[in-house]
Amino acid sequence: MNISPHIYKQCRDTLLKPEMGGILGCDENGNIIAYHFDDTGCSDNHNEYSPDTKRLNEVIKEWYDQGIYFAGFIHSHGIRPRLTCGDLAYVDKIKEACGMEQLFMMIYVLAADKFYEYVV
Repeated sequence: MNISPHIYKQCRDTLLKPEMGGILGCDENGNIIAYHFDDTGCSDNHNEYSPDTKRLNEVIKEWYDQGIYFAGFIHSHGIRPRLTCGDLAYVDKIKEACGMEQLFMMIYVLAADKFYEYVV
């Protein structure tokens, strides 16, 4: 997937601690063109991020009206570049709820200032 450079910047500017996140939107060609920071989600800053699913679902509907499609999710880790068991369980719930065969996931590792991309 192609990701617009301004999306990376927005993520860096908002994901300032471990276990923060947001959703990613794409155009009809699958290019990531939108990011919404989940500023109302809950984070314990160490081990767990719980998204505000009600608000994120509203954003997904707003995006759809603009021709932007929900593509996946991003969240931050302190040092671990891999998806955790909890991340994968959450991916399965999203895919089932949205009727998606695959989901794009990004992990932003703060310690390395690096993005890791996964299609799950």
